[in-house]
Amino acid sequence: MAAVLLAMASSTWRPHAAFYHTSGQHRGSSSRSLLPAAKGLCKTPRLTRFALAPAIAAPLASSLAQRFLGLCGAMLGVSGLGLGALLSLILAGQYGPILKHRKRLPPVDLGLPVLGQSNNILKHGWSGGGRSWLRHLQAKHGPAFVFNLLFVNRVAVYYTVYEKYMQELERAGKLRPLFSKSMQSLLGQKSVLTLPGGKGGALHARIRQKIGPALTQHQLCLMAPQVEAMCRLVLEDMVEETIRDGRTTLLPKIDRLTQDVAAASLLGGFADPDLPHLARIRSLMEDIVAGLFNIPVEKVFGRETVLGKAMRAKVEACQLIDELSELARKGEGSRPGQRDVLSQLARESAEGQALSAEEIHDSVVTMAFAGKVTAAAALPVAVVELARRPDWIQRLASEAPHFEEGVERARPALQFIREAMRIKPPAAAFYRGSDDWIDLGELGAVPPGMPVAVCMDHPRAGLAEGMSEEFEPERWTEEHARQYFIFFGGATPHTCPGKGLALLEMQIFLGLLCRDYSFEVLSEETFVDRAITQVKYKNGLPMKVFRKEL
Repeated sequence: MAAVLLAMASSTWRPHAAFYHTSGQHRGSSSRSLLPAAKGLCKTPRLTRFALAPAIAAPLASSLAQRFLGLCGAMLGVSGLGLGALLSLILAGQYGPILKHRKRLPPVDLGLPVLGQSNNILKHGWSGGGRSWLRHLQAKHGPAFVFNLLFVNRVAVYYTVYEKYMQELERAGKLRPLFSKSMQSLLGQKSVLTLPGGKGGALHARIRQKIGPALTQHQLCLMAPQVEAMCRLVLEDMVEETIRDGRTTLLPKIDRLTQDVAAASLLGGFADPDLPHLARIRSLMEDIVAGLFNIPVEKVFGRETVLGKAMRAKVEACQLIDELSELARKGEGSRPGQRDVLSQLARESAEGQALSAEEIHDSVVTMAFAGKVTAAAALPVAVVELARRPDWIQRLASEAPHFEEGVERARPALQFIREAMRIKPPAAAFYRGSDDWIDLGELGAVPPGMPVAVCMDHPRAGLAEGMSEEFEPERWTEEHARQYFIFFGGATPHTCPGKGLALLEMQIFLGLLCRDYSFEVLSEETFVDRAITQVKYKNGLPMKVFRKEL
């Protein structure tokens, strides 16, 4: 389906001068004569738009059907009549709720009939700060608006709107996490991300309670030397690559680093590089993470799709986790004084009984995903921002890397990381749903069942009233961070349990980079990664890295 959307989005439409014949009938079947009307519809006042939408959507659907049928018919083996019926259902789902609830909704900007905003998101990127699609729509409509993506109407709200109107609902157990079918399948029904939290979320609370002792400040401190060794190994690889090839790339190295650090936290002694488990779990998680962001089409296109491979990798990962869980129950694989996540989950402890096999599977995969994705997205942004600011490189180089007082103490490296995450949040939004209306005050209301994207990526995210939007790491005092640092999921029951580990890893990496190495970013050019609809650095973020002269 992504290929279909891309093909339709890239088709050349040349607008015709008129929309209708003088007789009132549709001018031919070409979508070219309908596009001006569709664009004009988006610019009309809100109430007029509701009234005109069906008149324009119906003939436009007819013309779009020809393109859609031509692209999909042979590929899917579905008849034209069947696809025509599908288009009718899509249009009814797109415009029906809008017409029904138009007086209560926030501002509406669905995009084109059938396609919605999908083509714009694929072109400009869902998020990534700056000029992304999300920031454009936020500037246009403010803190709440309705849009359509992949045939589903959704509401996007600032995190501050969530805090004011939705946070108590979530704590009361009246909101549920929403994920794509691919994410639900791969993370599992017993994942702390997919389970309902708040009041009534007993299993969610029990799993988080079991995970917690492996990620305390004391345990993170014990992990610091191991994480530092992993970071130095990556930096030395970058130096050798620079000497050999004249350049190196950051993104592939960070992907490997974040996966290995997450595995070390999860598996303890089983993540020793001399054992086969680390390489195996790394390979499996690469396939699983790739599948998390893909449309679930493996039933149509076969098991060799990205998601099909990810599902097979999940099965293999579960088998490996079962093997290691059995060893962990016998006390094998744990380092003295350290509590790894797997041992916590697999054994009875002060925090409760051992979890079931399914709960362990989903918890380990979720923690590996969360530990990898956030740091892998945030670290490259921080490196690019550091390269622009030699004064901050000096500040981080002179900082002693001690974490006994806590990973989240307001030291320069952590302040810089938090500011980098503010300007380009690694996770743009999280989704919530409700079976009841969600009242957003003067901004409108969300109908039952309509997904809500709670945006951590918005212009005022992380800023107190009156604060400048300029890059200013010093703003991140511990007090300011407690109130405004929302970029690991905010103050919700589903805030990332691996936040401390990610912050530890990023501080150690940046500290080593500034203290022991000199570096240069060769290109900051970006592109839209259409697999995840995010703005990313091109060509792996090319750099030069050298050891400093002693």
